[in-house]
Amino acid sequence: MNLSSDFHRPSGANTLSLLDEPLRKAVIYVTTDFPPDLPLLFGSPQQIGQVLLNLVINAVEAMPQGGVLHITASTEPAFEAGKETLSLTLSNNGPPIPPENIERIFDPLFTTKPGGTGLGLFVAHNIIQQHGGALRVENLEGGQGVAFTLTLPVATIEDSPGDSA
Repeated sequence: MNLSSDFHRPSGANTLSLLDEPLRKAVIYVTTDFPPDLPLLFGSPQQIGQVLLNLVINAVEAMPQGGVLHITASTEPAFEAGKETLSLTLSNNGPPIPPENIERIFDPLFTTKPGGTGLGLFVAHNIIQQHGGALRVENLEGGQGVAFTLTLPVATIEDSPGDSA
């Protein structure tokens, strides 16, 4: 799975184009910062897409008066020698998450939204963990927004399915 192409693919099937109308209606300006040589990830494009969709929808809902959603990607060495991770951060300039909620935000059935199920971030967190990654949230300095960062292992030759005969 090429994460960069998920956001930049010209077809209407990528995450941001699915939300083009809600982003425009909510007056959310989206910026991206992706290096040109992002590596491939080994995993389910549909599941990772579901996580990204959930995070973007949450950002839109957190900024009812409009705002900025900035999406950045970078690679870093992993703890395991010879491995890399890809980090994707979605940050917005909406209100900070109260400290008492940040600790519970990935708990099942925890929600602060009227009519919310409390399953979106719980499911997103589980999907990323099942892919060998991590999902974390933090308030930005000075209460200037929130950042969700997902980190996933970069695909290697050993990860690809093949003949083991």
